[in-house]
Amino acid sequence: MFIKIYIKSKKSLSDAMKNNNKISQTNVVFKLILLVLFVLLLEKTIVCDVQRTVIDSGTTVSPTIYVRKISIDAHNIYDIKKPRKLSFLYELTNKLHKKTNDNVIRRELLFKEGDEYDPALIVESERILRGYSYFRKVTIHVSKPENNMVDIIVETHDVWTTQLQFDLGSTAGHTNWLVGFEELNVLGHGQRIKVSYKKNLDEKIQTFLFQDPRFLNSHVNLKIYFDKGEKSKSWDLQCNRPFFATIARWSAGFDIASQKVSQELLTNGEKTSSFDVYHRTASIYTGYAITATRDKRSALTLTSSVDSTKFSNIVLSNDIAPPINRKLNGITVQYSFENIFFIKEMHITKFDRDEDFYLGPQHVISYGMFPKKFSSTDEEKVVEYYYNHGLSINSGQFALFNFYSRNQLKQNVDNTSKQAISTQYYHRIAKHHTLAANIELTKLINPDNDIQLLLGADNGLRGYSIREFSGNKKIFFSVEDRLFLKDDLWKLFSVGSALFFDSGMVWRENQSINLSEIKSDVGIGLRFGLTRSSSAEVLRVDIAYALNGNNVDNRWVLTIKSGQIFKPKGISDFRTNN
Repeated sequence: MFIKIYIKSKKSLSDAMKNNNKISQTNVVFKLILLVLFVLLLEKTIVCDVQRTVIDSGTTVSPTIYVRKISIDAHNIYDIKKPRKLSFLYELTNKLHKKTNDNVIRRELLFKEGDEYDPALIVESERILRGYSYFRKVTIHVSKPENNMVDIIVETHDVWTTQLQFDLGSTAGHTNWLVGFEELNVLGHGQRIKVSYKKNLDEKIQTFLFQDPRFLNSHVNLKIYFDKGEKSKSWDLQCNRPFFATIARWSAGFDIASQKVSQELLTNGEKTSSFDVYHRTASIYTGYAITATRDKRSALTLTSSVDSTKFSNIVLSNDIAPPINRKLNGITVQYSFENIFFIKEMHITKFDRDEDFYLGPQHVISYGMFPKKFSSTDEEKVVEYYYNHGLSINSGQFALFNFYSRNQLKQNVDNTSKQAISTQYYHRIAKHHTLAANIELTKLINPDNDIQLLLGADNGLRGYSIREFSGNKKIFFSVEDRLFLKDDLWKLFSVGSALFFDSGMVWRENQSINLSEIKSDVGIGLRFGLTRSSSAEVLRVDIAYALNGNNVDNRWVLTIKSGQIFKPKGISDFRTNN
């Protein structure tokens, strides 16, 4: 049967195409709305009563003790009990700040009035609340049992969450700046909104972000992101219901993203190739916890994904093969097992904030199938394994170990893989004195032509140029002696210092390691932290001296940047290309 369509004029053809585009766009929006509603429907219809989840009977407290009353004691940014020099500033700050809503705090608790008292849920609820950046301090107080009942007081201390942002930094002579507005706790309800304009190493970028971690007061996390630069453009829509607690039984969600960026390949810090990359991805997943107790969890997750990468405006040197367009569409099955074990420390990577460090152990293994019949470029299978384990030696002394392996098994071309090991050691020698060390080894085998490992002032070797070294194999070592000199000075900021030593190198797949080519630097730095701000990241001002030759005229290199040079890693850190 044949259907003939007659087009009377070019105008009618144009109108038809416009109508089709409108219909197509409407369909996309409609499908996205349906996906969001689907996740919300799961949230509302699948019973996940964490307060009544069965817990190992061997470690539960007496079942005769119950929670009688839960009170919320939410403090503003400053507690002004007696006059101080800057009391007028503290009072003004409190008036301008909208304190976190009691309901926002209460909804994060894993217990409610009338439930059986379980100290493990108290500890975890405190840890969940501490994970929100709009709290400086969280403490849950439990009264002594009386008539088999306890009263609980949840005490929180807010921070300043409205940020008129102005950042100015420099790394090896390259200036970065940012101006913008960000609110991390909109009207005390926990939503985040951000608008900014920044200049990084490559371009100027405008950014918009909205996030609601408890969308419509559910456990669904909704995130909308958009940025546009001189050479790039990207957007991302995430809607997911995560394993929000150790005893949560299920998770589900989707992620749709698009990114267009100009990319360069470097050799000895010099540009050898350039091209534009257009990357689109979409995924939908669901997970179920096979085991979900307060001290361990095992879960199975099924993900369906489509991934497309296209290249254009390719400019290459003679000895470099062009990048190839690729599609990776298929299904991934993931199994994870972890012991729930955290330690709480202070003065490790931040100033006077409690920090939770996961010790595990944790195992994550996944197997993905991406056949040609799903429009993949090649028949591929992807096997991924991640292991994370920490060791608590003494109070304030612990070590973290990570291993990551990803192998792409291809039918018609060489297999590619990434292997990485990371070990960190922290020792709080005194209350305000911490020794920190980090070593990383990364190896890429037959990577795609647009992927390489980089090392320089921006990500490790502070005495050298930005992205000075590139290759397929990397080793990096750094040690810092951190002094947290004064916490919460005038209730505004903290001051510290650091001595450091960095060493590392990057080399190519067809080269053997040459220890004489290892680059090293030594230096000293200042550390600052805004203690009453939601941005608890340390601002570091480092002056490093290159012990070997670098690509700049002076061996002394100044870096002004937020965040420690290294910090604890998770699986998402290893999944990035660098």
